[in-house]
This record gives sequence, C-alpha cells and structure tokens, in this order.
Amino acid sequence: MASKVSIKEMVASELRRDPGTSIEDLHFLAGRMDEKVQALTPEEFERRYVPKGDAPPKRRRKASPTTTRKSTSKRAPAKTPTRMSAAKTPTRRRSTRRVTTGPTSQAARVRAILHEFAEALAGAESPAAAVRVMAGVDDYVERIVSED
Repeated sequence: MASKVSIKEMVASELRRDPGTSIEDLHFLAGRMDEKVQALTPEEFERRYVPKGDAPPKRRRKASPTTTRKSTSKRAPAKTPTRMSAAKTPTRRRSTRRVTTGPTSQAARVRAILHEFAEALAGAESPAAAVRVMAGVDDYVERIVSED
C-alpha cells in the first residue's frame, strides 16, 4: 500500500517524463501501487493526485457522424378529436358582469377590457393568431383610455 505522497510523486515524475500521458494511464499505474486508487474514477483520481498545472490537456471526443435516424418511438399517433371529446371541452364564456357607476366603475371597466384581451389571447389557435391578437393591443388600449 503506497502513501498518498508517493502516488503524487509518481504522477509528477510521469508527467515530467511524458507530459502527454493520459489520466487513464496515470490512474492505471497508481492503481497498481494502491488498491484504493483503483476504486476511484479517473476524475476523482485527477482531482486528488494530479497537480493542477500539470494535468494533461483534455482530449475532445471525435464527433459521431450525423445520420438520419428513424423514429423508434413506440407512442401511438395522436387521435383526432371525436364528437364526444369535443363536447367535453369547456367553452369560453364572456363575462356577464355589468359595469356600475361610481368610483369603482372605471376600474371595473378597465378590468373587463383587459379580461377580453386575455380571452382573445388565450383563444388563439396558433402562434400566428396570438401575434395577430398582440398586434391589436392598441384597440384595447384605446378602449381603456377613452371615456365612453
């Protein structure tokens, strides 16, 4: 069983002799000196025994060639909605609240207009439709600002 200092000295001497020695090779050599070192992962070994400035450069893995792969998903295709499932989906209702007169009437009116805007945005079927709703925000702003 070798001491931690002797393993560090062996690593330092190997790196001086051949700076291109890989961490895996150093780990193997140190593992022959001490069984406990064999249980370490190469990353743990490097953190414990390789001096920071002396670590060999990391080698990049070669990129695998890009190929088109067939979908291996076992998932069933999406079902089209049926009359029964379409009937179960909740429908959006407009607010039936009346705007009252008084100090809170303006806040309620603004709240109702913003609620309509939110419903229109939530009801957009596609991203393009959502953009169209957002483009019409000026109409909602005009309704809020105007004193009908």
